[in-house]
Amino acid sequence: MKNRQMRQYEISCYISQGKERRECKDVEYTLISGDRQVFSLSDGVTKKKYAVQGARKVQEALGSCLAGMPDEELWSDEKVKRRCIDLLRDTIRDLSEQAGADREEFASTLMMLAAQRDTGKIRWIHIGDGLIFQTQDGQVQVVSHPRHGITPKYTFATTSQNMERHFRTGVIDRPERVGMMTDGAMARFYRERELTDLARQVLVQKMENVEEVLRRQEEKDDQSLFLIQYSDPA
Repeated sequence: MKNRQMRQYEISCYISQGKERRECKDVEYTLISGDRQVFSLSDGVTKKKYAVQGARKVQEALGSCLAGMPDEELWSDEKVKRRCIDLLRDTIRDLSEQAGADREEFASTLMMLAAQRDTGKIRWIHIGDGLIFQTQDGQVQVVSHPRHGITPKYTFATTSQNMERHFRTGVIDRPERVGMMTDGAMARFYRERELTDLARQVLVQKMENVEEVLRRQEEKDDQSLFLIQYSDPA
């Protein structure tokens, strides 16, 4: 039997509170369990009292689920979708009952990556707006586009009805880099369902260069970017 060689990785995360925000509602999450890694970035819905708490609890629940999920389930879209939607609904329901608050008060978006270091495969999950992207051979590619309601102001969230329609998932195979960004960080990187020229230039560069672009944006909304850079063992 051949020894399995683990891919090396480096994590970078940038979170900046919006200029007109009283509280930053972007939430990041990391869980390392053996050769399984789970990363997440969520954006709490504006004006929802318990949005940050809801985001964290959903990340913890789904992150633990994916970290412990057998391989035959993790790489099945239908099995992941079924288990995660059930768990998501249970988590929001429990939070609502415990706080005596409407379930919508816990609303957030969700982006999540579950990576297997020995194979290089990554399961991604996406609800609502925000952007998941990867780089291959120095080229930036969109993995999952933002999705929202009638206007970009109204995003789908973890509390939305018809979750089967809004829960998106898929698999990435051995990317050089994979990233997640909230809608506040997307202003100069993504427009009209396309990556901008700046995005294609900067998102393959060092994290410091990406952060410099975000700092110059001075957005009203919170800005968050989570990057995982991979390299194969020599």
